[in-house]
Amino acid sequence: MIRRLKEPDRAAAVALLNRQPALNLYFLGNIAALGFDTDFCEFWGDWDETGRLRAVLNRYRTGWVVYGLPDADWRGLGQVVDSHRVTAARLQDNPGGVPSFLPY
Repeated sequence: MIRRLKEPDRAAAVALLNRQPALNLYFLGNIAALGFDTDFCEFWGDWDETGRLRAVLNRYRTGWVVYGLPDADWRGLGQVVDSHRVTAARLQDNPGGVPSFLPY
């Protein structure tokens, strides 16, 4: 299930992103500096049926970045980007679990 992340999701998001902290420095910096309640920086999470966070998607203005585990709902995350009111100008493709996020 994909949904917007909020402050109570911070621990789960940081734990997932800290699996590869150097790769996810951008995410971690945005969470630390901006949190989850700004109009220009948004986060979504993909949760499995047991409540495990398996991917994080971040929009900062017109830029998007994604990171997740191999079993994440990559197609659903792609639909978030495609359907958002702010058109994506760039995508940082570092999904960690699939060769590329771009096909989704």
